[in-house]
Amino acid sequence: MLVGYPRVIGATCDVPWGITDQDEVNWIKGTVNRMDDMMANLGADPRLQGVPVTFVDPRPYFGLNGEHGACTGDGNEAIHEVVTDLTPGDSALLPGPWNLPGQSARSFHPTLWGTDLYAAALNSVISVPGFL
Repeated sequence: MLVGYPRVIGATCDVPWGITDQDEVNWIKGTVNRMDDMMANLGADPRLQGVPVTFVDPRPYFGLNGEHGACTGDGNEAIHEVVTDLTPGDSALLPGPWNLPGQSARSFHPTLWGTDLYAAALNSVISVPGFL
């Protein structure tokens, strides 16, 4: 089972490295779409003949236009914006310059609600009669 990517960014972000214009937001959304399209088409790849491949598309659950992506500013984000409170895992796993600005690996990854949205996307596929 391959799980795709949601629209990570919903709008421009006031983040240290700047996602400050709509062109950047559109580029990120387009990149997500290209990656998801590639994963969705892997089942047709002749090199994987005989290998069952099921693609799960989480985009409808997170909002097709990034409604629940980071930086929407409406409190309905299912993707973290920049997280600056570091966990012990951040300190151990990401030493060096990446941590100097104090940004957690949780940045631009699902919130607790986002994990629920991923679960809903997975359940929509695995609950179909005959899936297993």
